[in-house]
Amino acid sequence: MVIRKAKKSDCEAIIGLRNELAVYLNEPKNYAWISAKDLERDGYDMTPPLFHCIVADEENGSPSPTVIGYAMYIIGYPIWEGREVSVREICVTEARRRNGVGELLLKELAKITLEGNFSRMSIDCPESLLASQLFLKHHGIDMTRAEGWSVLKFSKEDFHKLAQLQL
Repeated sequence: MVIRKAKKSDCEAIIGLRNELAVYLNEPKNYAWISAKDLERDGYDMTPPLFHCIVADEENGSPSPTVIGYAMYIIGYPIWEGREVSVREICVTEARRRNGVGELLLKELAKITLEGNFSRMSIDCPESLLASQLFLKHHGIDMTRAEGWSVLKFSKEDFHKLAQLQL
């Protein structure tokens, strides 16, 4: 297995893994899902890309890669510390979970953070996910518990209402 930078041709596999994760998380069926075409456009057809991604490729000898996991991240800029790697998702196919694949992805993210001279690496994920447990195992800090920070989100409908608000 090799951890490598994702390619445009990996987008279908990444979406397949995302769909597998959605079933695991019981995500609503009417959620506004993005497609592989959206990933291709946003990550590979524009400069700068809106996200970065690495994949775990099983390298099973077939001509096409076998992507068994991915980690997607964006570059953030918290005013307190400057540039950060903000991990949006770490996902490993169910059949390969608890086999060190997620740990290899996390290790590669740490290398990217170090080599890019970023000040920190963060991740937002449900407590129930193995990614959360993995992050804590390697001394990640739960900011909700440690410092009272919350991750808040507006739905598309809500931010449309907010934008229309008359003050």
